[in-house]
Amino acid sequence: MMRSIRVRPKTIRETSSQRMLGSMATASLPDRFLPWMPACAGMTLLFVLLFASPAAAEPKTYMSQEGQVNSLLIFEQTGFARVYGIFTKGLARFFYDDALKTVDGLKLAMLANSFATASPVLRDDMSGHGAYDPDSEREIAFVQNEVARFENGKAKIKGQLVINNIRKNVVADADLNKFGRISETTHVMEEGKETLGFSFHLSFKRSEFSMSADSTTTPFNDDVVLMVDIIGQN
Repeated sequence: MMRSIRVRPKTIRETSSQRMLGSMATASLPDRFLPWMPACAGMTLLFVLLFASPAAAEPKTYMSQEGQVNSLLIFEQTGFARVYGIFTKGLARFFYDDALKTVDGLKLAMLANSFATASPVLRDDMSGHGAYDPDSEREIAFVQNEVARFENGKAKIKGQLVINNIRKNVVADADLNKFGRISETTHVMEEGKETLGFSFHLSFKRSEFSMSADSTTTPFNDDVVLMVDIIGQN
């Protein structure tokens, strides 16, 4: 009568290489292959380092100081003529990736008390409805909320316009003007720095931001156009 012989399976100690590659991939391998695993792991890492596609560069931060932001408001005076107003003080910050031609995180602030116009009627109208107060530090702002990509030099920049503490979603039409380095320092730009210039414009209704009363008390139409030119340096 033959005696049955029970064979106890050999216990394989888990190595650091096994833990890295995963226990499911190595549990059934014979002992004679385990010494090769550290070398294989090293070759795999080398393969990844040599042939993996390079990571995309991080977008760079660009700052626009006073004098690098120019903002224009265009009003229509009962259909007879356009009247213009400007903000003489403004700041901006944004991120730009020249490889992808994308702009993101644009934050623009214009000081309401820096508003100027040749029309005393427009100045009184703006002052009477909270958009202009010479004694206030209130800001008119635009805050981007989606990444925008320039294609053939043009892009749609989505964000929020903030006036009188009222926020509304808007879409601005943008043009990429120029990207490069400044060769000579001026009072608003520094030599040698990467510089980006772009423009955008959008339209909005004054009544949506408490900027106007009913049409019988103001000579200006409800629709207004905001035009902004920005120079940013990294």
